[in-house]
Amino acid sequence: MKAILCCIALLAYSFGYAQQHQLTAKEKEKHLNNIEASKEKGDALWDYDTVFKAGVPYCIVYKKDKGNLNNPDFSVCNLAGQELIYVSYKTYTDYTVEHAPNTATPTPGYYSYFFKDPKSIGEVPLFEVYKEVIKNNLIDSGKRLNTKAETLFVELNGRRYSTITPPPPPAPLPAGYIMADRNHNAGIVIQGSDIKQDGKMIGTIQYGEGAVNGITTKTMDIFLPNGTRVAQAYSCSNYPHTWSVTTFRDYYRNIVASQGSDTMDVLTYLIYAKYL
Repeated sequence: MKAILCCIALLAYSFGYAQQHQLTAKEKEKHLNNIEASKEKGDALWDYDTVFKAGVPYCIVYKKDKGNLNNPDFSVCNLAGQELIYVSYKTYTDYTVEHAPNTATPTPGYYSYFFKDPKSIGEVPLFEVYKEVIKNNLIDSGKRLNTKAETLFVELNGRRYSTITPPPPPAPLPAGYIMADRNHNAGIVIQGSDIKQDGKMIGTIQYGEGAVNGITTKTMDIFLPNGTRVAQAYSCSNYPHTWSVTTFRDYYRNIVASQGSDTMDVLTYLIYAKYL
C-alpha cells in the first residue's frame, strides 16, 4: 500500500502546484492522506491543482484569480499541463425572478466551458468544476479531450444562458386559455395527476421518461383543466434537478429545483409567472 501511495505521490508532485512550490513534510503527509481517502472512497479530489479520481491522477485544474472580488475562472489541462478546456464565470439576466420596482433584475452566475480544440461551448450551473469534469468524463486517460463526452456535454447544455433574451410583452391569451380563478398565493396541492390551489382544480400533470445516448431524460407536461397545454419541462440524469421549461404561449427558461421539490418548483414558477 505504501509503495502504491509513493508512486501516486510522485505522479502528483510532477504536476500542477507541486511543480513550482516546495511542500513541507506536513503538507506532503496531508496530501498523501487526501489521495488515500480518495482511493478508498472512490471519489473525486482536487489537491494542489491535480485532480484525482479514486486516488488516480485524472487531470490538472488551475484556478485563475481575476482579482477585485471577481469570481475566478478555471483552466482544465491534461496531466502534461496542456490546456484543453477554459471555464469562465459569467452571469445572465433572469427576467423571471420577482424584484422590487426600480431595482436591477437579478443576474445569477453560471460556468461556460470552452473546449479549445473543437471550439465548442457548454453552459452549466455553478457546480464545482473538477467534479463536473470527472462526472461528465471529459478527459481521456489524462492525456486528451474525450470527444464523445464533449459532444454529448455540448448537446445537453449548449448556450443555455448566454442566449436568454428579455421576454416579449404580454400577449392576449389564446382562445381557450382559461386559468382557474383563485388565490394565486394559496398553497399548491398535487393529488395524482391533479394540481389544486385554494381548494380549486387548476390543472393536470403528466410524467414521462426516456433515454438518449445512455442519458436518462424525464419530462413533465402541464395542462389547464380544459386540456390546453401550458408547458413541458425536461431534465436529464447529468443534471437531474435542472429543468428546461418551454411554455407554449411564449417563453423558455431553465429552473434549478431543490432536491425533492422538482415538481413543486416547476409548478410554482408557472403559477407565479401567470401561465397556470
